Amino acid sequence: MAQELYFRIVEGEQSFAEVAHLYSQGTAAAVGGRTGPIELGKLHPQLARMFYGARPGQVWAPQRIDEWIVIAQLEAVLPVQFNESIQQMLLNELLEQWLQEQIKQRFL
Repeated sequence: MAQELYFRIVEGEQSFAEVAHLYSQGTAAAVGGRTGPIELGKLHPQLARMFYGARPGQVWAPQRIDEWIVIAQLEAVLPVQFNESIQQMLLNELLEQWLQEQIKQRFL
């Protein structure tokens, strides 16, 4: 079934959003299969590898990801802008790394 849906999308018989709305399980159906924007680092590693370096509009044939069969499409690539939010996120990550190192040094 997933292969047939993939062919409908790439042949232009149905849009990705239509197929997602009709056949997706879970919350993806309600939003036409859209999620995000999401940082590559926060995606499932298999999806992140697929999307890295991909072009917007690209559709991938059905893939097994954990217990799911997924047809994925990259809708857009948004450049990162260094702003206060990104700065705070990076500072939080650095603090977390530093704390983990301190815990290891003191208790291990």
